[in-house]
Amino acid sequence: MLLACSAVAAAIRLKQQAAAAGSELSVCVLEKGSEVGAHILSGAVIDPIALAELFPDWKERGAPLATPVQEDRFLVLTRDKARRIPNWLLPPLMDNHGMYIASLGNVCRWLGQRAEELGVEVFPGFAAAEVLFHENGSVKGVATGDMGIGRNGEQKDSYAQGMELHAKYTLFAEGCRGSLSQQLMSKFNLRDGVDPQVYCPPPDRAAAFASTGLPGRYAIGCFGRVREQKGTDLFVEAMCTLLPTHPDYTAVIVGAVDDRGFAKALEERVRAAGLADRVRFLGELPIEDLPRWYQRISIYAFTSRNEGFGLTLIEAMAAGAALVAARAGAAETVVADGETGVLVPTGDAAALTAALEPLMRDPERAGEMGRKARARVMAEFSIDVEAERIAAVYRSVPGIG
Repeated sequence: MLLACSAVAAAIRLKQQAAAAGSELSVCVLEKGSEVGAHILSGAVIDPIALAELFPDWKERGAPLATPVQEDRFLVLTRDKARRIPNWLLPPLMDNHGMYIASLGNVCRWLGQRAEELGVEVFPGFAAAEVLFHENGSVKGVATGDMGIGRNGEQKDSYAQGMELHAKYTLFAEGCRGSLSQQLMSKFNLRDGVDPQVYCPPPDRAAAFASTGLPGRYAIGCFGRVREQKGTDLFVEAMCTLLPTHPDYTAVIVGAVDDRGFAKALEERVRAAGLADRVRFLGELPIEDLPRWYQRISIYAFTSRNEGFGLTLIEAMAAGAALVAARAGAAETVVADGETGVLVPTGDAAALTAALEPLMRDPERAGEMGRKARARVMAEFSIDVEAERIAAVYRSVPGIG
């Protein structure tokens, strides 16, 4: 079973492979629009290379790609003028020769017709509203939304309860930000992998920290939204205890403020401890700035009281920072306690303080832990490893592998 218009090509390919293998395969597609392509309105310049992989004879089959690109013109627009950029200055990816100007809606509609010819069952007008799971946690299928609900939320005379559709395999092709895809990413931790080329150790961590202009020689960080669930208060309490006896350290807190009153109380706690210059609240930073901040810290504190996964701890490990992590989210899976990090109970400021102190006292030990943490991420949790594991699932599907 496949969901959404973008799944039609996958449905076609599955049926083609099943036919080539001489096997029977039932494939259905749920389409929330009145027909395949009904929600695809934009025109586009289309490279037919993928279409040719599905149907090498797409021209003979009458695919709605009838207007080849004749010329590329790229203009720089000012308030009252337009200046053309010479084509020879443009990168190859902006060369559209060999491509076609077409309606994406018409292309999707045409693909839907070809899918039905191959025996794909297309159910238009049905939107998947809920993911169904087996008792063991695996995906069982989806349920469509109820129909005939009035604006007031009450059932009308035309009310029809949604259907449950069960399948051996369910492909969610609604897009990376679709509502069901979001649920699945959260449940199965599908965004866990980290890019080790982006989150990587700096050539010189001391120089990276010095570039900030912050006092001291080292930084200890806590990244994530400033709120109780993330344990920001635990980190502040630990810093108020440790920083007075470790003058070479500055603490940095990176993340958006959810509760202004909560954040203000933390700032007042820091000022009362006389540490306003050494505990810095940096707020929410652009995501492209985060890898640099991971490179500037020597120790990272993962302090969440509860967590779905906790990607920041992997990002910090990938950047070679020593780690003290609360036993929340996937910390116990990711961290080899005492080797690639130190695990502490959740919600325990005293335990957090006790675990951080030896690392702050011994920067060489912290550096060695960071190197081991980086190696573990590279071996088990890099984006390449995650991609290979996902690919292995697809290869295990009969007719695909």
